[in-house]
Amino acid sequence: MRRRTSVVALVCLVSLAAGCASQRTTAPGPGMGGAEPTSRRLYLVRHGNAQPADVGPERPLTAKGAADVKKVARFLKPLRLRVDAVWHSGLARARETAELQAPGFAPRPTVIEKPGLKPRDPAGPILQGLAAAKKSVVIVGHRPWLAAAASKLLADGRRSSPVDVQEAAVICLELGDDGAWLVPPPSEPENRLSADA
Repeated sequence: MRRRTSVVALVCLVSLAAGCASQRTTAPGPGMGGAEPTSRRLYLVRHGNAQPADVGPERPLTAKGAADVKKVARFLKPLRLRVDAVWHSGLARARETAELQAPGFAPRPTVIEKPGLKPRDPAGPILQGLAAAKKSVVIVGHRPWLAAAASKLLADGRRSSPVDVQEAAVICLELGDDGAWLVPPPSEPENRLSADA
């Protein structure tokens, strides 16, 4: 099991530098100021480094955590990736990460607190809502929620944690023609960027 997790995580290390080309904005779209995405993408983002638990359940970002998230946003910005919204759990560390990362997308998406994204919430209801929404979205969340979401999307829930999402990391998933979420192939873009990259 551990070996399989490592293999899947390795697949997710493909660099964002190649661009999420099918999700870039290159020309104005109808009334939106950017091109319409040609595929549906989901970006799973773990919040940046947070204050210790003894600070309280909100745990705002540390200075390092904020700096790491800003670094990732600066990396994303020239890629001109388009999303409809950035969802977060409402906890300080996720809200701050969402606000700091939103400028990395073009145009800047709306940042929305979404119930059901707290660390121990079940991932299923949010993922069902996402399927119905038919939008490209960034979800800023926490462990173990993100691992559960990745498992449900990539492995149909059969494995407990195919991807370990590091602090301030971004994982890109694309909705395939068959309705299954997948890691975009290396010939396209990315798939994982963290502040350590």
